[in-house]
Amino acid sequence: MHDSSDLTGAERITKSMDVSVENFRFVVQRTPDTGWQIAKLAHADIFVLAFAISGVAHYDVGDTSFDVTQGDIVWFPPGVVHSAYSDSTNPWSFCSVGFQLRDHTGTSTGQLINLPHRLRLPNFYRFAALLEELVHEWTSKRLAYMVRCRAIVEEILFIMIRATDQNEQRQSVPHVFAIHKVTQLIEQQPQKTFAVSDLAKRVNLSESYFRRLFKQITGYTPVQYQHWVKVNLAKDLLLSGQCNVSEAAFQLGFDNVYYFSRLFKRVAGISPSVYLEK
Repeated sequence: MHDSSDLTGAERITKSMDVSVENFRFVVQRTPDTGWQIAKLAHADIFVLAFAISGVAHYDVGDTSFDVTQGDIVWFPPGVVHSAYSDSTNPWSFCSVGFQLRDHTGTSTGQLINLPHRLRLPNFYRFAALLEELVHEWTSKRLAYMVRCRAIVEEILFIMIRATDQNEQRQSVPHVFAIHKVTQLIEQQPQKTFAVSDLAKRVNLSESYFRRLFKQITGYTPVQYQHWVKVNLAKDLLLSGQCNVSEAAFQLGFDNVYYFSRLFKRVAGISPSVYLEK
């Protein structure tokens, strides 16, 4: 199973992104209004997300101007000065929400700040339904409404993050579903170690083309991906308290606990025993 190209340290592909929504400031749905406008508005301590239901709005952010049309998401982190007005002949209707975020990693909000101010994402009707439910829950304030409001906005953030991630943008690559089929197989049978040639045959691709596609789509070689899956499952087994290092290694198909420990350290950056002490 050894692969000298396993990623370590800062080269590891796994990204940390963990935020939770809290402290809603407002949830507003506006009908078309030719007189709607804002001038040099900036919220000091909240993120603002708006979804265009219909119509057109014109935005200015610094030296950049852009139009917002049906299905667009407008995204402003705290402190971003922006001006906007409705189109005079086709004014927009929209839903907007302002909220704070709790950053559980110390770096997640920095990544969110860098998202584009206007995003065009697939599936307009899904977003429209989510925002309609958000407005309904916020307005009715039924039992546990805040739980649902947070869940809706976090789902939208999840979709935004995934849609703007470079790895996710690779999904237009040919045979992407074949590669996904292989990753699911690896994830569902982590105790096995699959030969690359066997994985390629399962999706009717030549081994060399399969290797190239797999790396292009996932960011990993097939061997690296198997190691990554095994080590992340090993982390869960160790932290559950139900397995020691040897037992975790055995459950994941390793006959040699010392090799398992070396692989764990190569992928995770620390040994299994040190990981348990964190």
